Amino acid sequence: MKIGIYISELLFEHESVILPGLGEFYTRYNPARFVPELQKVESPSKQVAFNPGKTEGDTPLVDYLAEKEGMDTERVRRYLDNFAAEVRQLLSEGKQFKLEKIGILSTAPDGHLLLEPDRSVNYLSEAAGMGSITQPEKKAEGAPLPEPGEEAPAAAAAPAASPVPPADTPPEEAAGIRKTELPPALRWVAYTVVPLLVIIIILALNFSFFFGEGGLLRSGKQATEAPAAVPADPPETEAAVEEPARDAGQAAEETPEVTPPAGDAATAAAPRTDGPTYYIVVGSFPDREVADRYVERLRAQGASQAAVFMQTGFGYHRVAYAVYNDLSEAEAVLETVKEQINQDAYILHR
Repeated sequence: MKIGIYISELLFEHESVILPGLGEFYTRYNPARFVPELQKVESPSKQVAFNPGKTEGDTPLVDYLAEKEGMDTERVRRYLDNFAAEVRQLLSEGKQFKLEKIGILSTAPDGHLLLEPDRSVNYLSEAAGMGSITQPEKKAEGAPLPEPGEEAPAAAAAPAASPVPPADTPPEEAAGIRKTELPPALRWVAYTVVPLLVIIIILALNFSFFFGEGGLLRSGKQATEAPAAVPADPPETEAAVEEPARDAGQAAEETPEVTPPAGDAATAAAPRTDGPTYYIVVGSFPDREVADRYVERLRAQGASQAAVFMQTGFGYHRVAYAVYNDLSEAEAVLETVKEQINQDAYILHR
C-alpha cells in the first residue's frame, strides 16, 4: 500500500490525518511573500507538516484505506500498527524513511521525529494554477522635457537609425553575438578527456557504493533508502517497509505446506557471530506462543534455523526463516521463500 499517497489525498479535504502509532500529518498555511534576492512574489500555499506527539485519535485514514483496498477496518488497523512499528524501528536505527507525496522522516539528535516535507504538493485549492510573479524590469528614464522656448536636442529629437544587416547575415551576427571557435585539440579535450576525468573522480569517491559489499554493481540492487538515502534492510524504499509482516492469524493459516529447496536454511551452515548477519523474516506476531508454534511448523518443514529472534518497537515477535552471513546468499533464498512460504518476507540486516 502507498500509505503516503493516501495521506496526501486526504489532506486536500481534511486539516489533519493521524497515522496511529507514528504521528499526525497536517497542513500549514504559507501566505504570499516577496523574495528580494529572486525579485519575485511567491503565491500563497499550504504545505504538509508533522506532529510526532499525537499518535492516537480519530482519523479518516482507516476508513479511506478500507474503501481503497477492499479490506475490513479491523484488518486495516492491524496493518497500520505493524507499519508504524516497522517505521519507528528503522528510524531508531538512525535511518530515514520516505513517504511518497509527504516527505522524508528522520530522527533528530534528541530522539524526536522530524519531517522534511515534499514541497511539490500545494494543498491550498484556491491557489490552483497560480504561479510566482517576477517583478518587471524598470524602463530607463527618458531625457527631461525642454523648457518652453527651447528646442529639443537633436539626438533626442531623432534617434539614430540602426543599420540593417544584409539578408544573408547569420542570426548570431545580426544580434551582435560573435562566435569563437575552439581549436580542434581543445574541443577534443573538452568533449572527451574532461567527461572521463569527471567519471573517474565520481567512481573513486564512491567506490564502496558501487563495488563494496552489497554495492550497486555487485548485487545489482541499489543500497536501501533511509530518507534521504531510503538506502542492508528493505527500509530504504517505502514499498519495502510498507509491507510489514502479516499478523499471527494470516501467517499461520496462509503458509503452505512445502519442503524448503536445497541450499537454503535447511542445509545452510550455522552463521558466524563475528560479522554481519542477514535474517529472512517471514512473520511478526503480538503473541509469543503463536510465534513459537509458527517456528515449530517451519522446522517441521525442514527450516532448521527458524527461530524467534527479536521484537519490533511495538512488542511484536519477529520470526526468522534462516540467517546468513552473505547478503547474496540470503537474497537468493529470499525469492524462493516469498514464493513458497510468505510473499511478504524480507531481509533484516543486524
